[in-house]
Amino acid sequence: MKNEGISKGKIINYHCYLRQNPHYKPSYAITLEELEWLGERVAYLQALTERLCKAKIASYLE
Repeated sequence: MKNEGISKGKIINYHCYLRQNPHYKPSYAITLEELEWLGERVAYLQALTERLCKAKIASYLE
């Protein structure tokens, strides 16, 4: 999976945000299996969004 558009600075800034967010739990942990599932789900949702948006744009051109 590519990390296009995500810079090291953005990741660090997000990490700082999470530390300041009262809902952040320092004890939170995620397994490799859960992380892989999330990655697959994100890829699926990205493809779905792209397909639906392209169909909608095409409908304007008809």
